[in-house]
Order: sequence, then C-alpha cells, then structure tokens
Amino acid sequence: MPDTPHQRRQSLLFGPRSRGAGAQPRNPDRLKHAVFVPNVGNFGLASDLVDFAEIAWNCGWDGFFIWDHLVFGGANTADPAVTLAAIAQSSLSWRRQAKQKAQSVFTIGVLVTPVPRRRAWKLAKEIATVATLLDATNRQPADRKIELVWGFGLGVEEDYLVTGEPEQTTSQRAAQTDEGIRLIRRLLAGGEHDFRPLPDTKVQLWSALSWVVGKALGDHPAGPARRAAGLDGVFPVPLPWPDPWEHSSELTPDQIKELSELITQLQEGREIAADGWPVDLAACGQSNRTGPDARRGRDAGYREAGLTWWLELAQPNDELDSTKKWIEAGPVEDF
Repeated sequence: MPDTPHQRRQSLLFGPRSRGAGAQPRNPDRLKHAVFVPNVGNFGLASDLVDFAEIAWNCGWDGFFIWDHLVFGGANTADPAVTLAAIAQSSLSWRRQAKQKAQSVFTIGVLVTPVPRRRAWKLAKEIATVATLLDATNRQPADRKIELVWGFGLGVEEDYLVTGEPEQTTSQRAAQTDEGIRLIRRLLAGGEHDFRPLPDTKVQLWSALSWVVGKALGDHPAGPARRAAGLDGVFPVPLPWPDPWEHSSELTPDQIKELSELITQLQEGREIAADGWPVDLAACGQSNRTGPDARRGRDAGYREAGLTWWLELAQPNDELDSTKKWIEAGPVEDF
C-alpha cells in the first residue's frame, strides 16, 4: 500500500504501481473495442460527438476517443477538452439500454494531444476538470464507471504552422514533450505548488508512437518507446497517416508482438502499472465493412500478440450517418 499522501494520490490517479522487473507479457482476457473519431471535418461539431459517445456507451463499446487537431481545410473544429467535458456532463443522464452489454467500465479520451504546442499547466487543468466531472456520485447506472485516457504526442506539422510556432527539430519537440509530461504528472498528483490533486477518478496517460509504414520497429529510435514505457498506454500511429485510410498501413499482430516485447524490456527495473498487464497497447483501423468472422479472427490474433484496445476509426470526410450505423451495430467480440 502507498505510504505517503503523495504516493496515495499517485495510486488513485494512475492505478497501483509495481516494479517492472519480471513483468509479464500482455495477454488480456478480452480485447476492448472503442470508437475513434476526428474532432475536425464532418466531426467538427461537439454536439455530434456527444451524441456518438452516448450511442457507443449504449451499444456495447468499451470506449470513445477523439482526435486533437486544430484545423482541417476551413471545416469546423471541436475543442477536445470542451467536448470531453460535455460528454462527461451528459453521461450523468445516460441510462442503460436493454441491448447494452454489461461492461463495468466505459472509457473516454483524447488521442493525441501535441504537448509542445500546449502549456502544461493549462493542459493539466483541462484533464483535472474533465476528471472532476466524471467523479459525480449520482452517476447512473451506479455500477458502471467512466474513466479517462489522455494521450500525448508530438503532433503533426500542420497544427504548428497555423499557429506560427517556431521551427523545431523532432528532437527538440520530443524533449519538450517529455518535460511537459513530467510536469503534468506532478500537477495531477498534487505534487507541484498549490495545484490540487484529483478526486478518486482514475486517469490514464498514454503516449503515441509514430510507426513508419513498411519499416520494422527496430529501425526506430527507442526514445518514443521509452516515453510510452513510463506511462499507462502506447498508441502506435502509422506515419504518414493515410488519407483515405489504407488497410495496408494497419499494424500486424507480429508488429504488435514486437512492440509489446520492446515495451516490456524497457520497463525492466522501472515502476509500471500493475493492474492486469504492464501497459495498454492500442491500435486503430477500419473493420466495420468486414464480416463478423473476419473481425473475430483479427481480434484473436491481436489479443494473442498483446493488443489490449482496438480503436475503430472514422476519418474527417466520412459521412455521419454511415458512422452512426456502424457505431450502433456495436463491436464484434472475439469470444
């Protein structure tokens, strides 16, 4: 058990911690499924995203995640923190539907926020505000919790250009990202100045990791993987991001296994999350046009490789009506 007030706050925020030595490979009992939609383009209105989140909650999904971009060709853009706050507040009135499955936890989150173009104090306050809204005691149904994930990364060049940010190298932005994450963690735990710690709401901090399509993970610097190994989850992102989506860019089970093993190796001797497996490992793609058997086979391979989350992806130009239909259809479970 945690010994000091600061350690107790860390436990509440990030789950129980244990030493990384001897960490077991990820092998979850089931693969969790989430809806993953943009905050720009056809998805740039927060009201639509709030509606989609409730549909996902009702129709058996384990989570609902949104992007964090500033611009998209002059289209609407929904602020991710404000949108998550609206989802959190709206969730107070959500009621379990007859067709809803019995998962005890539903997760909402942002994937991913570029830390170098944000002020760490402001970002920490946004995370804390959403977490506070999720801590309401009168949530219905009372046996279903809503948890929060916030993913960090370096971001894309377009979002820096539009704000007039100075040119920087990838290494410089990576250093800013690492420093920002360290400060955000101290703030959320109540360990910095007079920033109040969060209530008993679990917040998971994830890190994106760029994956160059067609290249092995071994060709990459270990820096992004080390960052991910010190947090609660990792989200490998194809680079360049395909538009329209190409299935050839989706990570294979062999690549997931390689990444899972690398993260486990990097955790040796470090403090890691100990709530079932070391770190959540998420991958995204589009499978809603394939049949149930194909999706179950895909899920089984990913789960065996160590994947813990499959994020079903929509893109900015996708039609809202067609997206709503596949969200309403729910995920196909791999058991």
